[in-house]
Amino acid sequence: MDDNVGKGSLSIAKHRSKENSPTHIGSLTIEREIAAGTKLWLAAWLNRGRDGSEYLSVKASLPQARGHDAPPSASSFGAGARSEIDDEIPF
Repeated sequence: MDDNVGKGSLSIAKHRSKENSPTHIGSLTIEREIAAGTKLWLAAWLNRGRDGSEYLSVKASLPQARGHDAPPSASSFGAGARSEIDDEIPF
């Protein structure tokens, strides 16, 4: 079973209105139905966009598909996830 749930990105929030506003904003596309309350593991890679701005590409997986509740190792997400993220930030 493929445990890949979705991919997304987080970028530095350029226009923060308050001190407690998020420092990063972004989106994650879920590629399947997931029950409410399901725990997901996240992995992130620091990337640089074509304009030189930094952002994090994010990949989610289901811990149940791995057969345990321990977080996966970085290598289990694979280096390929980084290259699958489009360098164009949608916001």
